[in-house]
Amino acid sequence: MKIAICDDEKLQREEMYNLCEDVAEKYGLKFEYAFFSSGEELVKYKGEKIALLLLDIDLGGMDGVEVLRRIELDDRFWRVVFVSSHTEAVFQTFGIKTLDFGVKPVKEADIEKWINILEREYQEDKLVKFAKYNQDLWVNESEIMYLKAAGNYVEVVTTEGIKNASHNIKYWESKLDAKKLVRVHKSFIVNFEYVENIADEIELTNGEKLALGRIYKPHVREAFGVYQRNVMRGRLK
Repeated sequence: MKIAICDDEKLQREEMYNLCEDVAEKYGLKFEYAFFSSGEELVKYKGEKIALLLLDIDLGGMDGVEVLRRIELDDRFWRVVFVSSHTEAVFQTFGIKTLDFGVKPVKEADIEKWINILEREYQEDKLVKFAKYNQDLWVNESEIMYLKAAGNYVEVVTTEGIKNASHNIKYWESKLDAKKLVRVHKSFIVNFEYVENIADEIELTNGEKLALGRIYKPHVREAFGVYQRNVMRGRLK
């Protein structure tokens, strides 16, 4: 898990790093880190995916709220926690990536809470790593609606839009969770979570319809029945 710390004060960056390391030692975890002293530096980041961004609001130049707006749709950032003494700014920090608002000085218990939430999210919602033009493209499995073949590439259709990824559909058929993301046609892999009905076509919950290949039909219907039973068992527990 990679943690990024963005604060214009070196002492604050060091203090949050030490707190993260205390939590890592306590739970036997190992974190990687990235450090930023300004919002301008952060929004230029092109490295590996950051699981948790600890972000100050008052950064001297581009503030944390503007940083959040810039990275909101960037797959390299998973969750953001704002850390600031400016509690009046809390209502400006809401966003799809925002996990929490921490009041300075941040305590070890705060870091521990945020890490525990992230660990649960990682376990409950598997992150799928696609490759895109020599860069990593991370997508939450629960956001994938279906994959569509596009020659030697695939279109990953998600609840947030369409993303293009490397490798053909046969490759991804062997990599994804076969109980949930199922090949239904030579051109489609569908996430059963978004299937409303299966007849001669696949009807999705958003009303979209996809072709159901004749040779795939028996397996797809059987697999969908198993998926529905497993979902019901989970709900009844």
